[in-house]
Amino acid sequence: MHFLRTAPLVQALGRRAVSAEERAKYLLASFVAFNVIYYSGLAIGTAEPWSIPSAIEAAAVILINIIGVVKTFDASGGKENRDYVAEFTCLYVPVVITTYAAVWALYWLLRWTFHESLLAVSQSHFQFAVNLGRIGTDLFGFLTLFANVAALFITYVRLNGLLARVREAKSVS
Repeated sequence: MHFLRTAPLVQALGRRAVSAEERAKYLLASFVAFNVIYYSGLAIGTAEPWSIPSAIEAAAVILINIIGVVKTFDASGGKENRDYVAEFTCLYVPVVITTYAAVWALYWLLRWTFHESLLAVSQSHFQFAVNLGRIGTDLFGFLTLFANVAALFITYVRLNGLLARVREAKSVS
């Protein structure tokens, strides 16, 4: 299995060389990766449930998921591709691991490196900070919301390109 590299997986999927058992393992790995990311403490929620910031994040995540699935389905060949779910699932594993690791590493680097500056701006009368306060969050919450939404968006952008490459690889073989 390819947990970090997509190129060999794209080629294997294009040759239809990923067995049903391997696909099932990728499905399991995608769920485990998702759970590890969200319960490890590296990725954190934006705000308390049912608050304005959590509603904004939820709306963005739902919208990105809807558009992402439609776009990746089309990129993979649409109705002509009977293997879309398997290909998506298999590619999701290395894409989500590497994307979320990079986004959350950057998040924590910014948060730790600029903690005092972010705190000062959050407590200032800077209009952006005041507006964030009015909706129930601060600069740290905004940074978290941005990381959550950006990681998902980047994941779908990468999957879109990779599924198009799998479609091309199938047409060659």
